[in-house]
Amino acid sequence: MSFTDSSKPSPVRYFSSVSAYLAVIGECLVDVVHSETSAPKAHVGGSPFNVAVGLARLEHDVVFAGRRGDDDYGRMIARSLRAQGITALLDADASPTSVARATLDPTGQASYEFTLDWTLPSAEELENKFCALARETKPAAAGPEHADSEHAGPERGDPVQAGPLEHLHAGSIGAMLQPGAETVKGVLDRARVVATISYDPNYRPTLVPNREEARRQAEEFIARADVIQASTDDLDLLYPERSHRETMEAWMQLGPALVTVTRGPSGAMGLTRAGFAEQEAFSIEVADTVAPGTPSWPPRSPRCAECICSAPPGGKRCGRSAPSSWPPCCAPPPVPRRSTPPASVPSRPPRTSLPRRSRAEPMTELSFPASVPTLTGGPVHLIASDIDGTILSYTHTHSGTVSMRTVEAFQAAQSAGVRVVLVTGRPVRWLKHISQTLGAPGTVIASNGAVIYDLAADRLIHESALDAEALFSVKDMISQIDPRASFAAETLQHLHMEEPFIAGSLFFEADRRRAAGVTEEDLRLGPLDETLERDGLSNAAQTPGSDVTSAHVTDRVVKLLCKTDTMAPDEFLGRVQGMVGDLLTVTHSAPGVSLLELSAPGVNKAAGLARYAASQQIDQERVVAFGDMPNDIEMLRWAGTSWAVGSAHPEARSAANHTAASCDEDGVAQVIEKLLAGEL
Repeated sequence: MSFTDSSKPSPVRYFSSVSAYLAVIGECLVDVVHSETSAPKAHVGGSPFNVAVGLARLEHDVVFAGRRGDDDYGRMIARSLRAQGITALLDADASPTSVARATLDPTGQASYEFTLDWTLPSAEELENKFCALARETKPAAAGPEHADSEHAGPERGDPVQAGPLEHLHAGSIGAMLQPGAETVKGVLDRARVVATISYDPNYRPTLVPNREEARRQAEEFIARADVIQASTDDLDLLYPERSHRETMEAWMQLGPALVTVTRGPSGAMGLTRAGFAEQEAFSIEVADTVAPGTPSWPPRSPRCAECICSAPPGGKRCGRSAPSSWPPCCAPPPVPRRSTPPASVPSRPPRTSLPRRSRAEPMTELSFPASVPTLTGGPVHLIASDIDGTILSYTHTHSGTVSMRTVEAFQAAQSAGVRVVLVTGRPVRWLKHISQTLGAPGTVIASNGAVIYDLAADRLIHESALDAEALFSVKDMISQIDPRASFAAETLQHLHMEEPFIAGSLFFEADRRRAAGVTEEDLRLGPLDETLERDGLSNAAQTPGSDVTSAHVTDRVVKLLCKTDTMAPDEFLGRVQGMVGDLLTVTHSAPGVSLLELSAPGVNKAAGLARYAASQQIDQERVVAFGDMPNDIEMLRWAGTSWAVGSAHPEARSAANHTAASCDEDGVAQVIEKLLAGEL
């Protein structure tokens, strides 16, 4: 049985219409606390376990998916679950229960040593168990007569049929330690089609000492979640080179609707698509500093992601008055210091129910009613923008971090009825993440206009491939100009790179590949004639300018790249253009790097944009374009109105109608904000 098995009733129909349940997946363990002043004491703990307890105490129906051993400590965990009225999804197994030995210093701070076993059934088995709860019984909170029961499963208690899974929380050790972490990820993938997801990294360097690996794992979970709860300790350990705000913004771009970060005695911060808020701390009496879980979690309502996304600033959420953009269902009564929702982003009307989403439909998508913005010449129907150097600073290319101001401006433009299309030199496979971040996961124009692709439908619309004979002829010509030149070739599916080209390649370093969504399978390393021949491309007929209706097409070369360190970019461009002539279109897009990009004859960003605009019946005069480099020149000249950012190449600035502020100053966002405000 699956969450979305079409051969059986869906979970929403399969379960009865009684109240929905919340689930937590992660570790439960026993903390054995040592101090200088007392004998060792054992407590049931684990961050996910504590979240489950908090939810249960807030009177939610809770299911906990975490392993425990069939031993004294395991029975201690079972009794604790039972006492809280929490349904344990898994029975005890033969392995020992996980233990954390905590040593308290004189100030009460704990240091830990772990003995852990984090092995779970398969994601499919766990999904079946979740779905089978509809046939089980719901445990009642145990009274004294059950307090010593070793069973915490659903076989005890009053027979109450479970409702649908509405929210699933994961994190901490359970989302970091293998092999169970991979299973947890699989469960989230299956559950997120019907439920909202929250995640807490709670990073432990002693368990995953490789920071790069920990980052990778955390970001994979963040991309699957709607709500992120972390601490400044997590951010400092995972991203010591970034400010806390920069990390929050980077995480938002991976897809969640809300990122919250606790700062100990300094309070907390929250970030959504609607803005940033801070909250001061307030004093409470602390009962225990060991394994308290996450201090601002669990929420009072599983609808926190909905509340933070949908309620207008100053509006109502969960039936309570909200004086700021901080969600009262997620925190104690707020004392906000600052709330900065951008004026250019209208409020989203509240929804009456949680969304049920597909894996391709992130919750953070916004849609606001607004009038279509106009320029002096008439309404704007399409915004076409380059990426690198235009809306993504070259200093952030390695991380893929677009500023929140730019994200908000693009989303507000779409909410106002303006289409947005990215027009870039990047290949399609490096565009899904940034396109979703900007709220424009539809059509993109990639590879300098050679490819038009519908990301939402995963469908190739048009491609202009290079003729194989012309490719190798031009390669030989460039080698005559500069014997030290190195080469690479972009196809629809892969990047073929010769060994000299690899050195310093923008996306060859692991962190840059990860930020761009590049996998090892994307790369083909070796001489072009060999790697292209291995893939059947060196002698394959290349049909320029073909329209394609099937997503399953033969891989073809859409761009040749060449690089040198013997001359400046503009000099290299001029010399190659003079020799190549009309065989291929030659341009460059990387400032300070002598890297040329060669496409089929007549292929450039303007040609791709014109084709797309015509397919949407959008007049050229109704198009606004943004760019920064020579590969943008034709597009800037073609569009009805165009801006080059202030940091642009001189030739790009000359080609545009106007000059905006620099990319680092969010120049494109500034123009869009003025456009939406009717100031242009």
